[in-house]
Amino acid sequence: MELIDSKDDVLLVEKLKESELRYRRLFESAKDGILILDFETGNIVDANPFIVKMIDFPLAEILGKKLWEIGLFSNKEQSEEAVVELKTNGYIRFEDMPIPQRDGKITEVEFVSNVYLVNNIKVIQCNIRDITERRHLEKKQEIIAKILTILGSQNNGMQLITEILTEIKSFTKVEAVAIRLIENDDYPYFVSIGFPEDFIKKENQLISQTEKGGIIYDNAGCPCLECMCGAVITGKTDSSQPFFTPGGSFYSNNTTELIASFLEKESIIVTRNNCNNAGYKSVALIPLYSGKEIIGLLQLNDKLPQRFTIEMIEFFEKIGKTIGIAFNRMQNESKIRESKKILRDQNVEYANLNKEYAVLNEELSESLNRIQNINEELKSAKEKAEESDKLKSAFLANMSHEIRTPMNAILGFSGFLLQPGLPKEKLDNFVQIINASSQQLMSIISDIIDISKIESGQITIETELVDINVLLSELFVTYKKLVELKKLSLVYNGEWPNELIQIISDGNRIKQVLCNLLNNAIKFTKEGSIEFGYKISDNFIEFYVKDTGIGISRENHALIFNRFRQVETSNSRLYGGNGLGLSISKALVEKLGGNLAINSDLGKGSTFSFTIPYIKSKIVEDSKVAPIKTFQPNWKNKTILLVEDEANNHAFTEEMLMVTKVNLVHAWDGKEATEQIIKHPEISLVLMDIKMPVMDGYEALKFIKQLRPNLPVIAQTAFALSHDRKKALDAGFDDYLAKPIDRELFMDMMDNYLSKVIVS
Repeated sequence: MELIDSKDDVLLVEKLKESELRYRRLFESAKDGILILDFETGNIVDANPFIVKMIDFPLAEILGKKLWEIGLFSNKEQSEEAVVELKTNGYIRFEDMPIPQRDGKITEVEFVSNVYLVNNIKVIQCNIRDITERRHLEKKQEIIAKILTILGSQNNGMQLITEILTEIKSFTKVEAVAIRLIENDDYPYFVSIGFPEDFIKKENQLISQTEKGGIIYDNAGCPCLECMCGAVITGKTDSSQPFFTPGGSFYSNNTTELIASFLEKESIIVTRNNCNNAGYKSVALIPLYSGKEIIGLLQLNDKLPQRFTIEMIEFFEKIGKTIGIAFNRMQNESKIRESKKILRDQNVEYANLNKEYAVLNEELSESLNRIQNINEELKSAKEKAEESDKLKSAFLANMSHEIRTPMNAILGFSGFLLQPGLPKEKLDNFVQIINASSQQLMSIISDIIDISKIESGQITIETELVDINVLLSELFVTYKKLVELKKLSLVYNGEWPNELIQIISDGNRIKQVLCNLLNNAIKFTKEGSIEFGYKISDNFIEFYVKDTGIGISRENHALIFNRFRQVETSNSRLYGGNGLGLSISKALVEKLGGNLAINSDLGKGSTFSFTIPYIKSKIVEDSKVAPIKTFQPNWKNKTILLVEDEANNHAFTEEMLMVTKVNLVHAWDGKEATEQIIKHPEISLVLMDIKMPVMDGYEALKFIKQLRPNLPVIAQTAFALSHDRKKALDAGFDDYLAKPIDRELFMDMMDNYLSKVIVS
């Protein structure tokens, strides 16, 4: 019996330790400030990192102090009264409590304190939450509500503006506020609060400008001005210049930057800055809009620098629209009473303004609701960002594996080729492995480029005449041997196998999607068969790939089409692949105007199908496979200039051309290429790399075409995206070859140009 009690005691101790450890983790990582007080003395015995950072005092200086000594209460008496109440009731709460930091900055907090029993000992826990941002948002809501109330209850323009300015001054705590209206060319103050009389009566010159009305800027790019009112009221602001916002406002937190530093002969001479001379460091000028028309501006001045932020200016731009619309409405009402002759026109304008005012009020009301949902939206955005980061990390890890796998074979078997006396059987086998691994690596790179183009919206679809039966027959021939190697059967089922089925679409993209689906079917099928084909229904043609493989559970159907996702993501994946094929296929099918679908259950095989519009061609062409060229070119009377800065690529091209007996001239950069053109007038054709030191291919092309306009210059480059080809041809290259070079295409293109070139 005693032994059982002893085990229970040990378990209890372990649970207590575990509980204490969990509490300490929560305590240290909490996003609110936490203080632990001794129940008897009220002294602080512990504080978490959040409160230490909030009040900007080291932990060592906090421990042992009373609450009032670190600024939580304004004096000792208030602090002691709160502690007494806490001990009596076990709970206290203060919704508004300012806490000063070491630098004097005040943080608004919500203070809640409770008494707890810990191991039968009473302790006090204080939770302090920073509500500064919440209070700021509430104050914004309050001033919007007050301004809307004023606008709805006042008809006297002077009184209305005075009340609004009073609220704005109270909200911003700036020293001076004012409204200027367009009543004449001087734009005088309509109402001002806090400005000295001599400042308001200064000359009404408001901006340094040319006689044509343009703003004058100094050598540093700052406007030479008195205060910028004229530019804001007339809408002559430029958000690409310093101090201006896209909403047409001007603001500066240091007016000494704005003193005019130079003058032009045709300028209106202004060499003073009244805001700066009067001691105002921070100035904001916000236009008042009525519809698209500016009717005045709101001016905020303060002698302290750094009073304004772009968020504050944008907030007052919204308020400025409300003020402008409302004030203009009152002016129109006055005009209606003064003149019955224009009553109908003014009533129409008044009705339109009221509609606009109602829309703006609705927008402001909606913005209040959005403010209340900010915290939830931020939380959701954070979770999505963390999930996205996790998915991208998994994708990069998988991509690293997929790239290194073929690279391992390429590098490994390339090393074996250097062994002396290697039997021809092994040599042929190693070369086949290297070639297959290179094709695999090229496929991975193509997938990465395609997914990048899809994400950036740069994927392009060509339109051409596509013979469906020929395309699928070629795929059958290509995949039949590969399928048979896995001891599977391949079935091609075309609805109209003997008909000429031609459509207008992008044949390469259709083939790319079918290859992705066939590759997946082969990869995930151990036994049985793979079937592919098409059906025609109404105005659509439906392609499908069906297998007897492992299948996919229904809950994963949507998942497999997502970027950066695979059903298998662990290190023990049974099947290779970069997980991009289906995502790319889905995007391509949708770009072709169709949809990609799946029908599958786990262990019962899969059927992938996609539809695209069946756009029949009006032009019927016989689809014949182009004969393979078997000629051996002889270009011994021709000279080619090879411009290539990378030695291995240089050697590869030289090896391809060796059998043609062509005369080869070398250049290692664009500058050397231009020298060779001058030195060798017998050059028949130029193979030009793009990215090179000293002078790149584009610069060299310009020089060569100036010397010999008819000399063929072919771009031979690793810049292989679709826009790279267009860029090269637009620049003046006669043709374009993307690396890695296809030997048959290379030889065919060379023969095409060398057979007709005339050396000049």
